[in-house]
Amino acid sequence: MVRSALPISVRVWLISWFATSLTAHLRLVPIADLLRGNAALLHALTSYRQTVKAVASDFVDAICPEIRDWRNQVGAHTALADPRKNDNPAVLLASVLYNVSARGRRFFVGIGGRAVIVPGNTQPIAGQTWKAWSITETLDRLAPRFWPHYRLDSLNG
Repeated sequence: MVRSALPISVRVWLISWFATSLTAHLRLVPIADLLRGNAALLHALTSYRQTVKAVASDFVDAICPEIRDWRNQVGAHTALADPRKNDNPAVLLASVLYNVSARGRRFFVGIGGRAVIVPGNTQPIAGQTWKAWSITETLDRLAPRFWPHYRLDSLNG
């Protein structure tokens, strides 16, 4: 069982912070690689805004699409406060009423899903799921590539 001295509200805030910060960091990686090869390109980036944005987004999609999805609908701005055309009622509610669950020695978000059921009807009118992810599991997976000297010993074992 996972025990934490942190109140649930702080755990929720940390998860949102992590998702937003990691995504922002990863978006910079391909741009830094490009500029490392030719720093003179810096002045031209604004002329290629859509290409730069697509390259950065594609990189995040390749590394951690589950965190990108969660960040876009919960962490950076809730779907309830910034609804998109394809967001259904379950997504809107889940963006502010999500679970922080424990599996083994890790906290996760995205476990389970939401369904909206109209009173008197047994069939859901809308549903929502995200792929489950964990801060510590993500760090363990990405650290060798991005932060090779980082270790999270206190939770391993």
